[in-house]
Amino acid sequence: MEIKFDFSRVLKNTFFLICSSILSKLFTLVFIVFAVRSLGVKEFGIYALVLSLISIFTVISDFGFYTLIVRDVSQDKSLSSKYLTHVLFLKIFFVILSYAGLYFLAYFLNYSLDVRIILMIAGIGLIADSLRNTLNAFFFVYQRIDMLSRLNALYSLINSIFGILILVSGYGLKGLFLGIASVNWLFLIITLFVILKNFTFLERKVEFIFLQHLIKQVFPFAFLTILSIVYFKMDTVMLSVFKDELTVGYYNAPYKLIEILMFIPVTFSAVLFPVVSSFSILSKKALSESYKWALKILTIIVFPIVMSCTILNKQIIEYLLGENYLVSGPVFVVLIWALLFIFINASAGNIIYNSTYLRSFIYFSTANTFLNLLLNVIFIPKYSFMGAGMVTLLTEITGMAINIYFLKKILFEFPSFREIFVKPVTAVLLMGIIILISKGLISNIYILILIIIASFAFYGWLLLRMKIISNDEKASIRNLFMKVN
Repeated sequence: MEIKFDFSRVLKNTFFLICSSILSKLFTLVFIVFAVRSLGVKEFGIYALVLSLISIFTVISDFGFYTLIVRDVSQDKSLSSKYLTHVLFLKIFFVILSYAGLYFLAYFLNYSLDVRIILMIAGIGLIADSLRNTLNAFFFVYQRIDMLSRLNALYSLINSIFGILILVSGYGLKGLFLGIASVNWLFLIITLFVILKNFTFLERKVEFIFLQHLIKQVFPFAFLTILSIVYFKMDTVMLSVFKDELTVGYYNAPYKLIEILMFIPVTFSAVLFPVVSSFSILSKKALSESYKWALKILTIIVFPIVMSCTILNKQIIEYLLGENYLVSGPVFVVLIWALLFIFINASAGNIIYNSTYLRSFIYFSTANTFLNLLLNVIFIPKYSFMGAGMVTLLTEITGMAINIYFLKKILFEFPSFREIFVKPVTAVLLMGIIILISKGLISNIYILILIIIASFAFYGWLLLRMKIISNDEKASIRNLFMKVN
């Protein structure tokens, strides 16, 4: 029996998650803009450095269990309680180890006492956040993205409100990270309660043999996940080592804007992962179809973002972050082009993670990460944050080449780049002409937003005229909105 790719189900889950992610990122954007302007460049640099280190150790403490749960339990939901019990047992060990590692790294890098104290406070939240992120896998397994969406949106809202109130009250970075830690623990308790009530239960005994099995199975995912976070966050750490907190601030202000936009490919890939996990066993043709569809959608989305941010980089930096960050304009352009390849690469991971080529892929991914670290060591001392941005762009391109190499081995039919890219490229070039013509009219943030919205609308109209969306995809979108309404 032929297995077809169910666009409606994926679109519905994507719809809920993207809606909540948009709300979450809007709340985050409001907070980031407020923090950038109220903390100053150096203090914001410390804030970004702490977040980068916390992100690295949060991923290390997760150790790939999130991905393992989604892959295995999606295929056999009777394993839910067993995975929940044993993964939580192992996670307690990993979060304690990560907290200790965070302290020793801060001491080894000779950070100031204030930075180390802030890191230890933030580490309290790391423990809860790591456990909560792993538990979120069960929402994807049971396709209850709507529940996760509401929790995530509420989490971001409370975090942003608390953050702004703490900064306004003058409690500084220590108070800010203590508030974040408190919110993380609150939502860990709420998430665990929701999962135990709706999906599964905790078993009374722990099997040592199954713990060994989990460690063996999770290692490839753990290794790749750690590589990924080192790849994305070590440039900030290296800037703090080779330069100073001021340089970290100049680099991370535009980088935070890029991170906010990264929610789109991350969300899309997260929704597709359990589907791809099933297709990798049931139907290679459906697997190829899902990749082609995901690549087409992500390409359509990212092209106008890259075009508008490239042309309007100065205005975006000035009106969102302030004149103090105009020096960050060139690196913002470089990072926005790196975002193009991040979008293109996003859906490839789902395919490769569920293939027999995973272990071979690890060697290539490791080489690309080491290339990133080596080039940062070479370019950051000489070119500062601009060097860090160029290295990110270069290694995203090499990462794309690696992904294409493996996808051609795995997929039943590799999609035609001409079929996917020609129409969006044509539309975005015409959109760019509109932006260039209207660029001189921008005198405040409201006109900037209006021009961006109008240019995106023009781009969308062009794509509709070019009939880039197939009839099946149009029908799926209509069904989605009928169900939602």
